[in-house]
Amino acid sequence: MTDLNHHCRWLAGPAFLSHSEDHWPQDTFVEPLREDDSEVKTNKWSGHTSTSETEPTFQTRRSYRLGHDSHVSVVAWICRFVRNCKLKAEDRLRTPLTASEIRNTEMVAIRRSQRDSFPIDIDALKANKRLQVKGRLSSLLPYLDEEQLLRVEGHLRKAPVSSDARNPLILHPKHHITRLIVMHHNLRLYCTSNKHVLNELRQKYWILKGLATVQRISSICPSCRRKGVQPVPPVTADLPDSRLGYQLPPITNRGVDYFGPILVRNGR
Repeated sequence: MTDLNHHCRWLAGPAFLSHSEDHWPQDTFVEPLREDDSEVKTNKWSGHTSTSETEPTFQTRRSYRLGHDSHVSVVAWICRFVRNCKLKAEDRLRTPLTASEIRNTEMVAIRRSQRDSFPIDIDALKANKRLQVKGRLSSLLPYLDEEQLLRVEGHLRKAPVSSDARNPLILHPKHHITRLIVMHHNLRLYCTSNKHVLNELRQKYWILKGLATVQRISSICPSCRRKGVQPVPPVTADLPDSRLGYQLPPITNRGVDYFGPILVRNGR
């Protein structure tokens, strides 16, 4: 404790601090730092990279109030906007939607619905692997076409029908896109029988549990519900007194049935 006075270095610091900065000692260390020096703090960088699909994705569940045509039109305009953003101003399209754009938009929506519904089967087909024996699609012999769409192989390659009818697109019965397609065909056919609607769908689509899906969607269709309403029969009136006299003798009350036609003269 006797060493801790006002001249102690521990309390007053080094002596050069009491002079101006010009008299301070200069740093003479000019050698580069060694990488293995334990006294040097090292900087480390860590990051996360992710890859995304090039195909645009859309939140189709938010468009549950739109019909099939409106949904396709909205998505088609979005796809055109994305393409125009990548082009120069003079090369951008400003015309109404073309048939090819609408068709491509439908394929984009179906491709997305298949990817959401059958990811394992699609990955297996891309890797040239066999599907599960007890899988939902094993009996359909599915394959991926040149547009990466899941289709039914079937046994109709020699049938004189269109290519879509020979190899229809596979759809999941509970996907939102499937509901839009079934509702569109149901309204286009003016809410006819469920089997008629299913037959029209089979010309292009193969929906798992097709008839049950059509019945379920038609049951919530407002037009089908109005068409299937049965009239309520009126309440029967009370029986007259003549039919309630069970204690009266026979032939007490009599009636006559008239057989027509009864000619009536119409006068002014």
